[in-house]
Amino acid sequence: MRLTPLLLLTTAVLLGLLCGCNSKPPEPRVQSFSAGNGPWGICCDGENVWVADYWSDSVLKIRGSDGQVVGNYTVGRAPRELCFDGENIWVTKHLSDEVTKLRASDGEVLANVPVGRYPECICFDGDSIWVANSSDSTVIKIRASDAEVVGNFTLDEGTHGLHCDGQYVWTANCVGDTVTKIRPDDGEQLANFNLGQWTSPFKLCAEGGNLWVTNAGRDTVTRLRASDGEILGVYPVGDAPHGICFDGESIWVVNDWSDDVYRLRPGDGEVLETFAVPDYPQSACFDGEYVWVTSAWGDAVTRIRVSEN
Repeated sequence: MRLTPLLLLTTAVLLGLLCGCNSKPPEPRVQSFSAGNGPWGICCDGENVWVADYWSDSVLKIRGSDGQVVGNYTVGRAPRELCFDGENIWVTKHLSDEVTKLRASDGEVLANVPVGRYPECICFDGDSIWVANSSDSTVIKIRASDAEVVGNFTLDEGTHGLHCDGQYVWTANCVGDTVTKIRPDDGEQLANFNLGQWTSPFKLCAEGGNLWVTNAGRDTVTRLRASDGEILGVYPVGDAPHGICFDGESIWVVNDWSDDVYRLRPGDGEVLETFAVPDYPQSACFDGEYVWVTSAWGDAVTRIRVSEN
């Protein structure tokens, strides 16, 4: 049987409709999900995203695949920032001067550890937990296995940001305008690098042999060489940059007052993309596919797919 042009056209249309019915709509590049009351800090455990829900005194466990809350665990007053040690979640409690250790599998509280005044950021160095206390400018070292405090070190003014790069512990000191390099074994301060007056360094992340620091007071980020603290570049970003993370290729900067996230090229700090997020974004983490951002006033977490495809 010979197919007429009209029959061919009709068949093509029907096939197109059938294919359309079976295909999934493309996933949005940026998605926001409700996340309690005042989500602040954030970390990833490889499968789930954990959020410190500041005003609800709880920690949320969010499934990374679809943004659904799968756990809500009460921890105490004003949870601020978090880290993951491979088995447990550690959270600073800003108004009770404590750190809580939670079992990641079920959220059970395993320990509450007294630390300094107004604990802010927290990180894991492979053996110990480090906590930055902003009010008394100290850093506490806690043995992860048994939650025992094994070190208490006084640093520069306004210790806030904290990062472990696999070799050293770094602090961002927002009042002193400095970054401090610490040897994890004994807490010795190996160097103190000045970033300039009124920079107010807030948070940090590592990229290769370099360190990136958000300067909340200058609306910039600083890139410095970890070996000697030489400043390799200072780059403009949005208003009051706070959170920062590295995805293996790009630097992501969370701008608190302009309600957006910048993606930067590490080599020269060029802004490659800008993403709008809900009110008062604070912290960011990378889970291997997405960058996640908390919005403290927007009561939301936003998931940004790193790849454009």
